[in-house]
Amino acid sequence: MNIKNLYCSYPCEKINSCGKHQCDNECGKPHGHDSCPQKIPYRFPGCNHPSPKKKKCTEPITWKCTYTVYITGANCGHPIKKQCYEKDNEVKCPVKPCGRKRKCGHLCRNACGEDCEKGDCKNCNDIHKEKMKKFHEDAKKRVKDLEDKISKKVVPTFSVDPLPRSGPTVAEYQQVDDLVVKFVQAMHNWFPKVTKIEKVTNLVLEKKFEEAKSKAFGDHIALKFHGTDDNGVKGITKDGFRMPDPNPPPSKRGMYGQGIYFATDSSKSAQAIYTKGSQKLLLCQVVLGKSKTVNQPDYTLSKQKLRSHGYDSVYAPRGSAVKNDEFVIFDPDQALPQYIIHFSDSTIPFPSAYTPQPFAVTKMKASRTIDFTKPFELFANIAECHFRRMAARSSLSPQQATISSIDIVTNKNLETKFEATKTKFKSQGIPHQEILAYHGTNKVNIPNILQTNLQLRYAQRQAYGRGNYFSEFPDISLGYGDGGLLLCRILPGKEFADAGRCNIPVGYNSKKVLGRQQSSSAGANASGDMIIIENSDQILPFFVIHR
Repeated sequence: MNIKNLYCSYPCEKINSCGKHQCDNECGKPHGHDSCPQKIPYRFPGCNHPSPKKKKCTEPITWKCTYTVYITGANCGHPIKKQCYEKDNEVKCPVKPCGRKRKCGHLCRNACGEDCEKGDCKNCNDIHKEKMKKFHEDAKKRVKDLEDKISKKVVPTFSVDPLPRSGPTVAEYQQVDDLVVKFVQAMHNWFPKVTKIEKVTNLVLEKKFEEAKSKAFGDHIALKFHGTDDNGVKGITKDGFRMPDPNPPPSKRGMYGQGIYFATDSSKSAQAIYTKGSQKLLLCQVVLGKSKTVNQPDYTLSKQKLRSHGYDSVYAPRGSAVKNDEFVIFDPDQALPQYIIHFSDSTIPFPSAYTPQPFAVTKMKASRTIDFTKPFELFANIAECHFRRMAARSSLSPQQATISSIDIVTNKNLETKFEATKTKFKSQGIPHQEILAYHGTNKVNIPNILQTNLQLRYAQRQAYGRGNYFSEFPDISLGYGDGGLLLCRILPGKEFADAGRCNIPVGYNSKKVLGRQQSSSAGANASGDMIIIENSDQILPFFVIHR
């Protein structure tokens, strides 16, 4: 027998490091006493709750206490069951329904601790369903009425009739005329004179239009412009719209799919690329229904794709990937041509051409009528249109967005410098397009600014770098000064987009600070919360907005 292989098999009599439990190993086997494997019951430190299972004596507690406890909701007072380890402020109250009101005004039906705006409001959905049920029923009833008229030939099925600008139709004529003139954007350099308006009656197309309404997901119907050539005007008014080629060359594919495009702005639809010299616009009723808002081009959009997600149309808002609103439908029956608008292009000079003095301020007040012999009215309408459009994307309420009058400023000295800068930019390959932007200031400063322009030495706002500060949103500019509001023509030139405090870098002509949840990928199309310009010759005070 080899003594070296013998060991003591008696139990070890030493106490483990816990100081309580005897070692349960055999004496002769190599082992230590630094830890105690003895299973013991225990209570969690801090809360003193008993554990449902035992642990090794010297084992540190690294797990959480799952003991069930009850707390009182801080905001609701309801008893809330939770596990001990959970933090009180992270536990949501499960009591249903919540009972608070959603933004829509209806009682929240979510659990008390959930976001009240989570999910759709059942009350709103029920109301919408009832509303759409009535909308669909009315459309179907109208379809039957039209079928009866068509079959009985009670009235002509199709006609295009001049709309007199006087007599019983004067209000209708002025409504259409106003839509054209008041939705002209200065960027399109288009100043039309409406020469004739024709009203379209087409019962067959109207029947199809009502059938499209009876299948729509929403009830939004709006008047929108569509530009087309002479053949398009004749064909669309008689036979309706047609879908474009579903598989065109890449260069001719629509930004938002192969659909039928409409615009809010008359000047956008009137561009020669669309009208091809027809000098005509179509004003159509369009079933926009429930619109899918898109901020980037999507060439894959189609009727099937839209309807599978519960949408009737596509809406691309201004300031996203496009400068002006665009609406797209993929069912020709959703558009009903109602008016053919004939126009003549007239290049209306700026106010300085009608003002003999080197400096003048002309006050314009709102008027229902339009007088084309007074060019200042058109410019006042441009200012009003811009203000209302940008105010609609701001925090201003409809009451705050009210305009009492607009001053049109003529300053030939400043205009000469501005136009010279514009020509210089163009010759140097620098973007020379103008934009309209607001500048807020104290009212007492306005007369001097109109005479001598904004000067860098008087600029006080420097939060985003040195320069004169503007915004394309009136509510932001109104936050400075005591309510004085200028609307200026400005030349951004090459813009530096940045939200930091740095000055305009060398090689750039202005700085743009984005906001309104706009993506920097929108590039030059994105409107700026702040536009900063150092060179006063890039600025031309043009309007004073009085509220």
